[in-house]
Amino acid sequence: MKPSHGVVGAWAAGNVVLALVHLAFHPRPLPFFLYIAGSAIVAGFGLAVLAAVRTGRDGPQRRQPRRAGAAVVAALGAAVGLTGFAYGWWLSVLGVYLLGVAAWLVRGERIRPGARPWPVALGDAEPAGQPALVYHGSSIGTAMPVPADHPAHGPPPPRPPPARLRNTVVLFLLVAAARAVKNVLRGKQRR
Repeated sequence: MKPSHGVVGAWAAGNVVLALVHLAFHPRPLPFFLYIAGSAIVAGFGLAVLAAVRTGRDGPQRRQPRRAGAAVVAALGAAVGLTGFAYGWWLSVLGVYLLGVAAWLVRGERIRPGARPWPVALGDAEPAGQPALVYHGSSIGTAMPVPADHPAHGPPPPRPPPARLRNTVVLFLLVAAARAVKNVLRGKQRR
């Protein structure tokens, strides 16, 4: 299995190669720089994955978020902040404020470090313990044939179209072919 940061790095390198090929066809500057910026973003994700692997934070995470309020506020802040580039600087300031609120909210959305990964008992209830196995038998049973009229056999074969519709379509095609032949012959006579 390939290391994850190597895969993302190869993806970013492939994007840069494609951007250079794009450069050979004399593109306009904006699409070229957008393509290079996309490659830089992918490379940034590769560096983030590499940092996570080196610090040992890859694999299953025990401290999962309990809710996604901070993510929603961060997405809203990013959207409002980017909208500020089009409609005015005051929206960008509002977006930065929302990103700050999201950073403040994220600290309370994680399960505390010493929490057990299994459910805890609420109040004075007994803990649930290990889950019980659902299947207690020794065989899976016997097979029974499915009746022929059961829908598991698939849809019925398609019916042929009614004769009236078929005749109408054939008549239409014959008239269209006759007009096409007439137009071809008239075109040859005019020359």
